[in-house]
Amino acid sequence: EKPKVPPVWPRKIDFKALADEVKLAASWDRTALVVCNGKAKEADTFFTYSGYAQIDAKWVLAETAIKKTMSVEEMQEDLRRRVVGAMKHGLPVHVAMANSAVSFKEKFCSEKGLPASFFKVKEFKGEAEKDVKDRPYRKMVKEDDLKDWPGMPGYIKEGFHVVVTTDFNMESCKEFLTDALPFLEDM
Repeated sequence: EKPKVPPVWPRKIDFKALADEVKLAASWDRTALVVCNGKAKEADTFFTYSGYAQIDAKWVLAETAIKKTMSVEEMQEDLRRRVVGAMKHGLPVHVAMANSAVSFKEKFCSEKGLPASFFKVKEFKGEAEKDVKDRPYRKMVKEDDLKDWPGMPGYIKEGFHVVVTTDFNMESCKEFLTDALPFLEDM
């Protein structure tokens, strides 16, 4: 049962409570930031096996800056497609930062790709009273995406939420991720 007032974040939790704490954050339309203090591998494995759609920050960086197999624009489209697929099917999204500070804020977030508001789920989803076409997330949904959308086309399916994991401790997280992730202070 959801409490009447949201808990105070950040809070220290035991690994066994991870799933419940992420669900609690999602119930308040909060993006869960899991600060792992060197144990991100365990949390990342948990989210992978739990069926989360994956965005691996180090892969994003490697493909665009090191291997150069994708342009930044192609990566923005890849990220857009991953998130739209998750919204269509009610899958949560896991952004694994590992021990990196990949600049989603400056480089990979874009109006037509992955909007910055993706990192602030409440703002991303928009107000339920608004017409679905006017909600912020709809800017990233293309006409072709709506063709095979199950149920009500364009509506985010139940189960969609966002989790960001980092291998950093809280101090390093604030130091390095403030410039890398939009809305870090709201996670």
